[in-house]
Amino acid sequence: MKILIGLLLCMVFVIGGIYLYARFIEPKRLDITSHHISSESIGEELDGFKIIQFSDTHIGEDYSIEQLDELVQRINEVEPDLIVFTGDLIEDSSDFDKEDKVAESLSRLQAPYGTYAISGNREVGGAGISPYEGILAKAGINFLRNESITIDVNGESLVIVGLDDYMLGEPQPESAFAGVAAEDFTVTLVHEPDVVEDLKSYPFDLQLSGHSHGGQVRLPIIGDLYTPPLAEKYPVGRYEIEGGIKPITLYVNRGIGMARVPYRFLSIPEVSVFTLESEQD
Repeated sequence: MKILIGLLLCMVFVIGGIYLYARFIEPKRLDITSHHISSESIGEELDGFKIIQFSDTHIGEDYSIEQLDELVQRINEVEPDLIVFTGDLIEDSSDFDKEDKVAESLSRLQAPYGTYAISGNREVGGAGISPYEGILAKAGINFLRNESITIDVNGESLVIVGLDDYMLGEPQPESAFAGVAAEDFTVTLVHEPDVVEDLKSYPFDLQLSGHSHGGQVRLPIIGDLYTPPLAEKYPVGRYEIEGGIKPITLYVNRGIGMARVPYRFLSIPEVSVFTLESEQD
């Protein structure tokens, strides 16, 4: 009997410990991951160029402005050349009144070649896209919605394509990729990762997505308990996609905040750092 009681007590402590970790510890951690992206489209001037991606902050009850301030500071410490945000800024924009504070915090992001953002399903839902556009404008962040922008890096072109959300928005890849040259190194920003299969006929090298939170709650051996629609085939991390006009690297960021439930387990919040490497002789 004593052995049984001991085992039950151990189970209670283990379960309680996992709960406390998933509820209060892991959500406040931050994993800054480093990745090297090589391509024949990367020339000498882009060699060593550093892009930072963050995603899915879901600011609200479970992710505060103070945490956002700390995140901005950590991103700036990496000294990126360019920053991208891949959607889902606020958890519920229809019940949120701190837009000015969010804009003030994001305005402190520092990158010589600018910060760029796209919409996620949270932006298109809720109160609609207008509050999000207002925050980005006040923060000095470039909003890309079915369009591309070409950045001149000492005479070499870096193209950023931004697509509208695929779940609730109106994505128009034909318009976004119009005029994009196959020889230029091109980064596609789109919230949902699985749509890479629909985009392979367009010329780009790197797709950065979020949406899945890396599963948010993962169990050993079992893996993800849940991933949302359009993040089921490619739920987390790096994938090499063949069969397109160009070889494509897809990276699915684990995001920062939480949705559905206020827990993270074995899916630490992530900021991704991509360093470009030239394959040209």
